[in-house]
Parts: sequence; structure tokens; C-alpha cells
Amino acid sequence: MDKFSELKQRREALSQKSNMRLENMDTILRESDRVAQVASNSRAILDDLEFDFEVVTGLDSLDVKFLFFATALQCARQYFLANDKFRFDKAADGDKFMRKLVPKSYEHILLGSVPYDAIRKYEGFEGLNTGISGANHRYTTLGHDPLASHLVLILP
Repeated sequence: MDKFSELKQRREALSQKSNMRLENMDTILRESDRVAQVASNSRAILDDLEFDFEVVTGLDSLDVKFLFFATALQCARQYFLANDKFRFDKAADGDKFMRKLVPKSYEHILLGSVPYDAIRKYEGFEGLNTGISGANHRYTTLGHDPLASHLVLILP
């Protein structure tokens, strides 16, 4: 290959690289303009998003605050009152412990059995996987929540 052809190829390669870099710079410029536009209109964009959220979910800002507060309480409860702290060797041991804490007037509510406390699935629903079983439903349902059951003691 002669020198002229070699220089021509190098010039074409440099031209391609320059064009690619110029295109990248143009892309970065357009993206920077878009980000600046979003930043300058962020309040209006957030207001529109909040309005759309309220319309779709039916939750207003007070409802969302309550939801996050309830979620924080649930996380704190699970952190501080781990299930390991409330394990007993036998169910009778748990009943004895609760009888010490529960006034007589609430004993039947908190310690009595309930008809809806299913341990096994109803016939015909064996193939349905709900994620709740006799082994774990006490940890995942509100009726078995230790704090909710203590609220019964506080409320008149």
C-alpha cells in the first residue's frame, strides 16, 4: 500500500471517530437540556404525579402519611418483638403466661379458640397456593398480632 492510501485510510478513521464523538457530545447536550428542563419544572411535575397518584389510588396525602406511619410501626414491632421472644414449648405454657397478663373479663377473647382459625385448607382448595398455611398463618394475620391483642386490653 502506498503512503497516499495509508494517509487516506487514517484520515477516514479519524473522521469517523470525530463524527462519533460529535454525535455523543450532541446526545449529552440534549440530555443535559432535558435534565435542566425537568429540574426547573420539578415542583409542577411532582404535583402532577401526586395528583395522578391520588386519582388512581384514591389516597390523599393524609392517607399516605398514615400508611407510612403504620408501616414504620409494623417494622419496629417486627424488629423489637421478634417471634423468638414469644416461643413456648407447649401451647399450654403460652396460655399460662397470657393468663398472668390478661384480666378475667378478656380471657375468653384472647385465649379462647375461634372457628375461623383454620389449620388446614378446605377440601377442594388443596392446589391453591395462598402462601398462608397452618404453619405460618399466625405470623401473617392481624388476629394473631401480639400488639393488636394487647390493644384490646387498653381500649374500653
